Amino acid sequence: MKNNELWVVLGMHRSGTSAMSKALAVLGAQHGNYVTAAADDNPKGFWEDAEIVAFNDGLLGSLGIGWFDLAEIPQGIFDLPYWHQKRAQARLLMQARLADCSCFALKDPRLCRLLPFWQSVWSDLDVRVRYVVSLREPGGVMQSLLTRNQFYPGYSAALWLRHLFDIVNGLGSNNSALVVDYSALLSAPAEQLMRMSTYLERPCDVHKLTEFVSEFLDRELNHGAIAGDSPLCDLAEYCYRQICSLEQISNRTAAILDPCLPAFSALTQAMREDARYIDGLHNSKTWHQLGERHEQTLFDLNSQIVRIDAEISEYNKQLRGEINRLDATVLVRDEAQREHARWLKQLSTHLAEQQKNYSHLHLELQQQLAELQSDYSDKIAELELTLGKQDHLITEQKSQLQQLATAQTAELQHLYASVFWKRRLAKRYIAALYRRTKPIIRPFLTLIPTFIAQRIKALLDNCLLNKPVMSPAAMPVYSENIVPDTADFQPSPLVNVARHAPTNGLDIIVFPVIDWAFRIQRPQHLARELAALGHRVFYLTTTFHHSKQPGFVLQDNPAPNVFICQLNLAGIHPIIYQTLPDSRVLKNLYQSVEVLRQQLNIKRSVALIDLPFWHLVAAAIPACQLVYDCMDHHAGFSTNSEEMHQQECKLLHSADLVITTAARLSEHISRERENTVVRNAAEVSFFSKKTEQYLYHSDRPVVGYYGAISEWFDIDLVITAAKNYPQWDFVLVGNTFGCDTKNAEKIENIHFIGEVPYSDLLGYLNAFDICTIPFKLVELTMCTNPVKVYEYLAAGKPVVATAMPEVQLIEELLHIAHSSEDFITKLDLAMKEVGNEALSQERSDWAKQHDWASRAYQLSHLVSEITPKVSVIVLTYNNLDMTKACLDSIERFTHYPNLELIIVDNASSDNTPEFLREYAESKGNVTVCLNDKNLGFSAGNNVGLKIATGDYLVILNNDTYVTEGWLDGLIRALKRNPELGLVGPVTNNIGNEAKININYNDMLEMAVMARKYTYQHIGKLYLVDCAAFFCVMFSRKVYEDVGLMEEAFGVGFFEDDDYCNRVRAAGYQIAVVEDVFVHHHLSASFDKLKVEVKQALFEKNKVIYEKKWGAWVPHKYRPGVH
Repeated sequence: MKNNELWVVLGMHRSGTSAMSKALAVLGAQHGNYVTAAADDNPKGFWEDAEIVAFNDGLLGSLGIGWFDLAEIPQGIFDLPYWHQKRAQARLLMQARLADCSCFALKDPRLCRLLPFWQSVWSDLDVRVRYVVSLREPGGVMQSLLTRNQFYPGYSAALWLRHLFDIVNGLGSNNSALVVDYSALLSAPAEQLMRMSTYLERPCDVHKLTEFVSEFLDRELNHGAIAGDSPLCDLAEYCYRQICSLEQISNRTAAILDPCLPAFSALTQAMREDARYIDGLHNSKTWHQLGERHEQTLFDLNSQIVRIDAEISEYNKQLRGEINRLDATVLVRDEAQREHARWLKQLSTHLAEQQKNYSHLHLELQQQLAELQSDYSDKIAELELTLGKQDHLITEQKSQLQQLATAQTAELQHLYASVFWKRRLAKRYIAALYRRTKPIIRPFLTLIPTFIAQRIKALLDNCLLNKPVMSPAAMPVYSENIVPDTADFQPSPLVNVARHAPTNGLDIIVFPVIDWAFRIQRPQHLARELAALGHRVFYLTTTFHHSKQPGFVLQDNPAPNVFICQLNLAGIHPIIYQTLPDSRVLKNLYQSVEVLRQQLNIKRSVALIDLPFWHLVAAAIPACQLVYDCMDHHAGFSTNSEEMHQQECKLLHSADLVITTAARLSEHISRERENTVVRNAAEVSFFSKKTEQYLYHSDRPVVGYYGAISEWFDIDLVITAAKNYPQWDFVLVGNTFGCDTKNAEKIENIHFIGEVPYSDLLGYLNAFDICTIPFKLVELTMCTNPVKVYEYLAAGKPVVATAMPEVQLIEELLHIAHSSEDFITKLDLAMKEVGNEALSQERSDWAKQHDWASRAYQLSHLVSEITPKVSVIVLTYNNLDMTKACLDSIERFTHYPNLELIIVDNASSDNTPEFLREYAESKGNVTVCLNDKNLGFSAGNNVGLKIATGDYLVILNNDTYVTEGWLDGLIRALKRNPELGLVGPVTNNIGNEAKININYNDMLEMAVMARKYTYQHIGKLYLVDCAAFFCVMFSRKVYEDVGLMEEAFGVGFFEDDDYCNRVRAAGYQIAVVEDVFVHHHLSASFDKLKVEVKQALFEKNKVIYEKKWGAWVPHKYRPGVH
């Protein structure tokens, strides 16, 4: 309640506190719905909360005093355990008042005495408290109390001082209070209201101020003042003058009043011994009122004596009958014990005979063992001698083989050296001749058919110059999953089943928090239902299979399309709940996941992450969307480390989708990341079955619970309930790790069953008459949406639960307890509902709307929503082989379901148009635009941009070759970093910071080296001023802000610099995405132009660019790149 303010009026009775409380309304405070009505002694109203006043009277009564008592309240008494429940009740009172208003005014003179108690309550609620002290001259208070209560003036002065001292001492070191003199409020209300307005930082409503002065303030209600003849009156007058001189008071004010305390104590004691004080107190109206109240109480008690005597007599009769019954039971039990003793004696005799036989048999076995050991010793010695001879023979043979191998190696090296250098000299000579004659033969090349010329060039380049050429025509198909050699992988029959299992194209990999067979909960239910929607689901285990080789073991196929998979891991295995994976473990697990993807043909996938441990493993999977299923407030677990919490924060920021299970948990997570609530559910078909299976048998009513019994389980509440209902059985089914049950185990009607299989839960649920969820109200449970409430209701059972926010949402279906006493009451109400078929059917019908199938459908729909439409625009101009390779790579390695491919051809003169027409006919998501002339790079791409319908737009050259997951990586970078307007990948060949140091000879090596680089740079960005347009992505929002590409640059040069400048001018940043690699041949179309033509085009476009943007800054590589 950090946004709420509480304004507290402090002051002695008859000190103008009612007027001060009403004055706060002028400044915007509210008094709630329980304001005490006006009375004869206060016709303008008390302006105090009747419930809080009654509560405070009760607190003072618990201390044995009333509002008029002078007794000092012992320091620290409110810290005793007795007051804990009182504080909880007070918190509920204040929560109800602060819930519907931003500023609440609280006034009750009793607060002065009880200030330490209430300050602890307000601190628990985290509410901002401001104090205003209503100070009235003691003579006026004495006159008022004499008129209304017939109090002796000296006694009234003592009460005035006691309240003042309690206020000053109760404020503490961190609080202060504004002092407002009641007389000043009556004489100059506007001035005092402005002081209060400044102190409370709230504007003063002039209209309300006028109304307050004219209708509320009444000077005639001031009874004047008397001097009094007691030294206490003089002492009070002195303290009044001291406080009146202060603007505010605080704990430091105690230094001013400390000298007065000894005199106050002495004078108070003397006053108590003064006959006038005693007579005056006895004659006061308050004393008479108390006397009348006590006489009425005595009358009521006397009237109940006869009834109580009759009840005692009836109880005595019942007691005698019970004693007789117990005596009979004891006689029966004694006879049973005697029979048991006879049976034990017979059993002892039988065991003695068995022991004798055992001893004899043991001796025989020892003799036989000694004989066997002797025989085995001789055989072992003989075997050792034989093995020694064989070892010697093997050693000699090994030495001979090593000598032979050394000689052959030397001979091979000699031969290779001689051949290599001869071949190298020949190649160098021919290569030099080729370079010198190249200008001479270039004019004749036009006479040679194009395809022959290209093959000759490739042959010369490869054979003579020893230069690997990345010609798209020579680009081989590479393995889609780059992993260590898996040639020795032997698929089990279950692997073959998983490979050929039906799929809708989107596989689910569950990175779980619990194993499948450990305890059936949300992860398993969602996995089963997602599989029913057409996904293949691979549910990993929380432990790993020991193996030095990356890979996996498929353990089970527990449901259609669900496969339990254990990843291989070498070395020491981490515990996923306690530690995060180090670099060695990450690399091993990543490689094992890659083997899994390769062997089971997983293309596009969703990583459903239940625990932060798995974050970096899942993040390395290409073409994979990360979904974090945040099921609990992890900070609430005592076992959760700070390291794990920090990893969860990183996961929250990097996930493509975050789902939570409860509204309060969602509020916590919303501080880090937007999320969607997908609540728990029940396997309704299982829990609503009507069976005769009962796994607990009792003739008594049964109160049941199943689930974890840990630190958040309120075992004391169960003990209290069991003691209140000794005629009922309380059955607790579940593991008790983390819960101290020793006291509960001593209670005869509390029964601990332990952990049972999921399939047995229905048998226990059938035996329960009513079900409970007795959780402590801690942050962990306040953020919980308990699965068992859905399962209980599916079975139609009455349910009693503590007041967790999620169960309060369905309070019409169950009983919610707000305290221990309330829990006891609600159990009785629930037990009375047993057998009510109409209520049972209503609960079951509600649960049918909340089964796991509906939750899985909701999750599947959310995943589809985070897959925005992407338009990829490929501009072509001749180079058909490169175009084919580029399109093939898009088709094979994109795995993106919501893709629009737009191919724009700039009037190619080879067979490109014909190929594109045929290509598009067989593809439902491909659009081909054939230009009549070469529009240039910008105008050609603009043709595609104008017709693109995607949420994200990609410009991709046809001389590129994409890698697996490239599109998801670019999208993820833009989504996670809204400040980015345009991104591109790293590459092997470009003239700016996108180039990295990477070497490979063919596309197989490219895929290996690219995956190695991107794996080491997951989630990293490299900010640049300009991205090269061989491959860039930007959102539709950026496109609408920036517009089309500038067509003034014609065929090309500077169009990417221009567009990037416009993106940055629109307020966005530009970055290279370090975990996405795209191979680039570089300037395939430009290479067909003559050098002098390209240079002229460059200079022309540079003039256009610099006229618009100023001097061009040449591109450069990042440091260390060559």
